[in-house]
Amino acid sequence: MKKRLILLILLSFGISALFAAPCGDVNSDGTINIVDALLTAQHYVGLNPSPFDQTVADVNGDDSVNIIDSLLMAQYYVGLISSFEGCLSTPEPMDPVTVFAVNCGGSAYTAADGTRYAADTGFSGGSAFDNGASVSGTSDSTLYSSERYGNSTYSAEVPNGQYRVTLHFSENYHTSTGIRIFNVEIEGTPAITNLDLYAEAGGKKAYVTENQVAVKDGQIDIKFVTVTENALVNAVKVEILSYAEPTATPDPNNTPTPTPNPDEPKLWVFLAFGQSNMVGGTITAADKIVPERFKLLAAATHSGRTVGQFYPAVPPLGDSGSGVSPADIFGRRMVEGLPANITVAIYNVSMPGQSILLFQPNVVMSEYLAEMKRLNSGFDGSWLGPRMAEYGGDLYKRMVELGKIAQEKGEFKGMILHQGEADWPDGIKGRWPGLLKNVYDNLVKDIGVDPAECPLLVGELLYGNQGGTLSHLNSEMIAKAPQVIPNAHIISAEGLPGKDAYHFTREGVETLGKRYADKMLELLGY
Repeated sequence: MKKRLILLILLSFGISALFAAPCGDVNSDGTINIVDALLTAQHYVGLNPSPFDQTVADVNGDDSVNIIDSLLMAQYYVGLISSFEGCLSTPEPMDPVTVFAVNCGGSAYTAADGTRYAADTGFSGGSAFDNGASVSGTSDSTLYSSERYGNSTYSAEVPNGQYRVTLHFSENYHTSTGIRIFNVEIEGTPAITNLDLYAEAGGKKAYVTENQVAVKDGQIDIKFVTVTENALVNAVKVEILSYAEPTATPDPNNTPTPTPNPDEPKLWVFLAFGQSNMVGGTITAADKIVPERFKLLAAATHSGRTVGQFYPAVPPLGDSGSGVSPADIFGRRMVEGLPANITVAIYNVSMPGQSILLFQPNVVMSEYLAEMKRLNSGFDGSWLGPRMAEYGGDLYKRMVELGKIAQEKGEFKGMILHQGEADWPDGIKGRWPGLLKNVYDNLVKDIGVDPAECPLLVGELLYGNQGGTLSHLNSEMIAKAPQVIPNAHIISAEGLPGKDAYHFTREGVETLGKRYADKMLELLGY
């Protein structure tokens, strides 16, 4: 009786108040009004079990949707409150970035819109089939000729946030309605019910659906469930729309944190990685005189150094072919700006002329070389072998290996990156932000650091007015890093002179290195 009375009270309010944030806008019509309050109340009394994203309806942030949320929406509408506690950290919208795309049952494929669909991966259950059908209603018939059929699930590790899931279907086998019917669940919630592809689109014709969902457990799961015959899916694309702010895990024992001694000696370690500008150039005699508190964590086997050991930061800091780069200047500037009890160490894992693809986890060199040749017919990676060997043959593994040593001996404090010139082809530049995010997310997870305390500083490429020919990538790629990595920050290259179309002069290297350091010092509170 009390629940019905509450519904009547809510119905006594009128209609609509504009609200910019999605939190509270249960029916996604751009306003928070009595309909949103009513839908939430119906959910509470069991009349409407799951008609909406419940993270949007949880306006008080207590991880449940109940009558309190409904009353708060009503209070907001009549002007008694002006915001919701659960919505204060709602992230700003950003450009969608593809984090997972797969050609179900088929091989890798690049779509007409530039989306790179990986060969079938991330699935459990079902069977793969490709009948080579010619599918209408699309510019990507190849994407629809292969499928995964039967009960199956596609899963991918992703950060918590709001996502758009695009599913591609085509009925390439049956020729009448009522034979193949199936459901789709995304994150455990029904997304499509009783889908009959032939009834919706006919035979051998593309059918596309989109759903927006929230991920709260670090993994997105898309499940295809047979009703009659076999469920199927031809392709899956997942784009991130916004990130959820990380929440601190409370200490169950409520143990007080000891007060740190500000004068205690500390070792702060930073990772530098990228391509030729981070590899560096000519080393002078003056470069070999380094501050006492500036150290190298050796990442490559050369010059009598042992990987994983600390040495004075005498260049080269990377492999034997590297020189003085922004990483060298960064370290010197950091020492100048930090208290005398803090020692700074750098390890540099960079490779000239190489794509962000080379820094991904589990890279297979033969596949990497083939992909780079496909993207850029002029690519020559024949010289890579000896330089990669100095890093143990795998750049990502070496970055993680030394990151763990940094955590054992001191603190892993952040990363600086200069990379992107190699990723100008259309087949890679649109994927660059997501690929960078994949490197960063896996590094912080595998090294064991909190992403909220691990800045990534991303340097811009040489500007056009300084002779750079790839400056357009600053807006098309580099500027998107903070959209996909909350703790990423852009380091400007404005005004830095170039010695050719891609590289900075020594003056430019020094200024860029100082800009990296000044930003890192600011983020660390110095």
